[in-house]
Amino acid sequence: MELHRHDASLISLERKRLRDRKAQRTMKEKRESQIRILEERVAFCEKYHGGDWIHQSGPQSSEMESLRRENRTLHTRLESLRQMFDSWGGDTSFEPRERHIPIPGPLTGSRRPTEPLMPSKPQQEATLSAPVPRDFTDTTDGPDIVHLPALHHPIHELPSAIPPWYLVPMNDNGHLPPRVPPLCPWLSRPDLVIASPPHPSPLALLYGTRRNWLADQIHRSIRQRAIRDSECLAVGWLAYNFSKWRVSPNPETFARLATFQRPTLAQLQHGHPVGLDLLPWPQLRSNLAQTWHRYDYAELTGYLSCCMKVRWPWGEEILEPDEDDNMQIRRKFVDVFTCETGLGLTDEFISKFPELLEGMDIETLRFDITLECQAT
Repeated sequence: MELHRHDASLISLERKRLRDRKAQRTMKEKRESQIRILEERVAFCEKYHGGDWIHQSGPQSSEMESLRRENRTLHTRLESLRQMFDSWGGDTSFEPRERHIPIPGPLTGSRRPTEPLMPSKPQQEATLSAPVPRDFTDTTDGPDIVHLPALHHPIHELPSAIPPWYLVPMNDNGHLPPRVPPLCPWLSRPDLVIASPPHPSPLALLYGTRRNWLADQIHRSIRQRAIRDSECLAVGWLAYNFSKWRVSPNPETFARLATFQRPTLAQLQHGHPVGLDLLPWPQLRSNLAQTWHRYDYAELTGYLSCCMKVRWPWGEEILEPDEDDNMQIRRKFVDVFTCETGLGLTDEFISKFPELLEGMDIETLRFDITLECQAT
């Protein structure tokens, strides 16, 4: 009997060794594949965006210089990844869909999980401890964004290759129901998103354009819903800036985000459709990042698109001419929709999904059409 148990133990140990070798082989293949992808992207940028012709004058020169900076960023990331992969060695511990980013010490009870992952003061530290995802890359329909491996440094002490603007949400469109299109189909063409101008024209977001591919794609998507021009312009403007950062995370694109657009811890930890990252309320995004799969996604997003409103007086202009009579978005309007309290949800959504608003001030969030009309 003792010999039988010994043999069984040896068999179990051998099986474990086989599993470990297989996991290590799979890990190595994925590392090599990811490096190959980045090398191809760098080669593409060098081939099509490098050279002396970048130094020509005019608007095209500015765009080419931007592409040149993106090229340098790719080189930096590639070198950073090589160092990461070398440091991992034979470590095969990873999780498939979730990254844990706990906040230790005194901040554990004082910092809410919905606060943007950006330290406001040097003494506010947060430790990132994240198991390596199964495939190192985002599973959104958009570009391959590399997620960070396990790190054990306060945010303000991270090396320059891993700054806060590099931490993108953990998107996963692979679990959407059949025939439900993603809310941001333009992210499947990161090359065209990057090539689009840094800022959109408000008229392009409202009426479409042939000169700005990203603005036109966002316009087409938003206009599928029956919403006011104020919501169309506000949502379009926020979506444009978010998309530029999501495809090309760097300090410049990150700085254009409204403060409430910065990802929450839950967005970094839990796989979710990228469309949910466009919502202006951090707490709602955090709640949905963890529970979205429990709902009819098409119904949920339909309610959100119809029930989200900008607190802007009915009939008041949202555009104004500049000195050259070109129509520009009003500064006052920008100040409204780039503030979290400048947008609200109607009673239809609040009544339909009250559990999703846990942790939020319902009355501050509520958009009462009757009161808004009276205010004008």
